Amino acid sequence: MYRHVSTRSWFTLFFIPVLPYENSHFLVCPICSNGRQLTNAQAQHAVAMAQHTQLAASGGGYGDAYQQQVSSFWAALSGEPAPPPLSSPAASPIPPQPLPAAPPPGAAPWGQRPTPEQWGQPPEPN
Repeated sequence: MYRHVSTRSWFTLFFIPVLPYENSHFLVCPICSNGRQLTNAQAQHAVAMAQHTQLAASGGGYGDAYQQQVSSFWAALSGEPAPPPLSSPAASPIPPQPLPAAPPPGAAPWGQRPTPEQWGQPPEPN
């Protein structure tokens, strides 16, 4: 979930902020910090979308209305229709893979470090 971040630049006099002269708005990924600068109109949509997302996350039965808000937000942000919603993880579970019964031949037993003989030959010095 992207975060809406606003920054304000100030004119300073002897390191004291006196007058604000610029506001910037961004959508920022909280994981990788990749972001996108927004116009003032897009920032208003981002603030409204954040409020709708909080309502939807609280579980208030907000499904179809929330999807309409998402479509409106995407249209305001990029001028394109919203991408299809992601399928829920419960809808397509990944079956667990069974562990092998025993380690491969010549390998160290499970939970033990391999010996130098099991690693193979060390590289030749140059």
